Amino acid sequence: MSDFVTLQEVKDFIRLSPSLGTRANAHVQQCLDQAEAIVARECSIQFSQAERIEYHSGGVVWINLAQGPVATITEIFDAVADEVLDGTDADEPDYALVSNRVFRITSMGNRLRWPLGASRYRVTYTGGYTGATGDVPAPDGLRTPILILARNLYEEGSAEITPEIGRKIEPFKAVVR
Repeated sequence: MSDFVTLQEVKDFIRLSPSLGTRANAHVQQCLDQAEAIVARECSIQFSQAERIEYHSGGVVWINLAQGPVATITEIFDAVADEVLDGTDADEPDYALVSNRVFRITSMGNRLRWPLGASRYRVTYTGGYTGATGDVPAPDGLRTPILILARNLYEEGSAEITPEIGRKIEPFKAVVR
């Protein structure tokens, strides 16, 4: 899935022999991939960076983009006004990106409510982490819950978010509104 947690790290965490066979390594890798997917879903994040498209209806002060962290916004298209909003104009930008939230702003920098309309805004952006060594590495605090979950999957076949795992991932959960 990603290079955030490696197969060898999981084997070391579970205390498995480094010389496992191909079939056993494949099973451990499956457990790791599943653990990463579960943690990513629980936190509304992605461990791989890619272009994403989301539709939003407005009526709020900010648009929260679900697949963060957001690296860049390629385009925001307003279907009602039939126009592409400009966030690059230094004198009068239409919006500003702060973390995973997009604010509609005035030329003075004041935040405005996004006008309401069913799926009015199509937001195209690049979001997600780049792995352990890229420009947007995933937080180290997510490594331990992934390792614990991979171990639980390997040893017990359990994909349950235990209270221990829940406490560890809580600070990384994206705020979705």
